[in-house]
Amino acid sequence: KDYFDHEVDFVILQQGKPTQLIQSCFDASNPLTFEREVKSLRLGLNELKLKSGFILTWDEERTINEGGIEVQLVPLWKWLLAL
Repeated sequence: KDYFDHEVDFVILQQGKPTQLIQSCFDASNPLTFEREVKSLRLGLNELKLKSGFILTWDEERTINEGGIEVQLVPLWKWLLAL
């Protein structure tokens, strides 16, 4: 969480170092919700110097590339099966 209340839902650590950031959002079809989730994830990725992150959704799947940052929207079931 930063000083402006932007937060990331999950931080994956490997050997104590952040390697992956994950947001969760049931429905990202609302433009305001989508922008809020992407903005928080992007800020976290920049802060930790990571290049990509995930937004876990109910059923939406797409990839966004902006400013050298990749954000993948992935249905939760698909992400879980890939573990």
